[in-house]
Amino acid sequence: MRRKALALSLLVILLASVVSGCIGGGGTKTITVTKTIGPEEDTSTPTSSASPSSMATETHTTTSEAMATETVTPPEDKNVIQADCSEDSWKNDYEQAIVCGVQEGFRDLVVPSDFGVHTNNKTKVPLEFAEFLGNKIYLDVKKENQSMIQGEYFGIQTPIELLMHRKGTYADFAIAGAYVFLYEGLDTYVIYIKTEKGIGLFPGFRFKEKYYDRIFVVYWPYLIPITLGGTVELLNIAGDPVQEIKLYHLWRDGGSVKAKLETSVEPGPLIPAYLTSASSDYFDNQGWVKLDMMEKLPEVLQQDNPQCKYVESTDDIYYRNLKEYEVNVPLMLYLYSKTYQDQWTDILAKAAYEYLKQQGFDVQKCRKFTLLDVSPSVFVKGGMYIRIYAEMPES
Repeated sequence: MRRKALALSLLVILLASVVSGCIGGGGTKTITVTKTIGPEEDTSTPTSSASPSSMATETHTTTSEAMATETVTPPEDKNVIQADCSEDSWKNDYEQAIVCGVQEGFRDLVVPSDFGVHTNNKTKVPLEFAEFLGNKIYLDVKKENQSMIQGEYFGIQTPIELLMHRKGTYADFAIAGAYVFLYEGLDTYVIYIKTEKGIGLFPGFRFKEKYYDRIFVVYWPYLIPITLGGTVELLNIAGDPVQEIKLYHLWRDGGSVKAKLETSVEPGPLIPAYLTSASSDYFDNQGWVKLDMMEKLPEVLQQDNPQCKYVESTDDIYYRNLKEYEVNVPLMLYLYSKTYQDQWTDILAKAAYEYLKQQGFDVQKCRKFTLLDVSPSVFVKGGMYIRIYAEMPES
């Protein structure tokens, strides 16, 4: 059961370096790389509103029969992880590590700012963590692949160890992310995913409202959180179909970290709301996406040429100088979510501009342009199709 870097045969499109600009106001950069991570590599270079859980602490009750000495655990508690953190053996058991590894984060006095998180906004906490993870931490491909050969993770690091070594496996990323999210009061999960070729762990969190219930994961090296449904789509398109998903819910009980296997699901025709595909979420909000792109794309182009004006109709473009450009941006559909639509649209606009330049679009010659289409691509599965008309005088 060999897997290359989380068994994805990973088609990694590193579009998301722009997130730092969305959050921190720093310089932005768009990099597009298609890469299959091979087994010979030792490291892989990183890319250049929720409310706290409403789950009350469960009361552990026991029932005793007359003359009985046996303690009966209530059914609702049977999936709570009983972790022994007294020795380092937990490092070779991912379920134990979910409790012990996160607990070590609190004991080591690591703080979220060590992981690049400087906001109190619960929606932005995962964004800043994802950006830090993708930009500052390397994937230990050799150890990740060894874990896949063994069929289990080993030598799982504490959050502070990941910071010191600056590289780790997906299990290490999951423990560190869960610690940060729990520290910041998010409804925190660790997601175990079994695929056709291997296993993986992801830090997760849940946004649950009246008509919206989604679980998100931070998935190295992507710099925005992705819905769990979108993650399933990414794995499927990478040729590594998902077979099973386990959701471990974390909470704090006084000074202790608790975790419970909340559910185990298999993707299929009938799925819970929190597993809704990113594709479905996009179709529910596609009208708003085009409106956002009508703002974002002009902003991106005008950074290089303020004279390239956006117009709402082709009637405003001189037909003799009119040129049509169309591009397909891979995988973007599966990264979509309503919660992070603003950041997603910013990434899409900057990636589209890079692809437009590859198609011969010279923004310095642009006088006017209009956006004709923003839609899921029929040419590239999981991609987004962008089409513009531009007034491009020859001289």
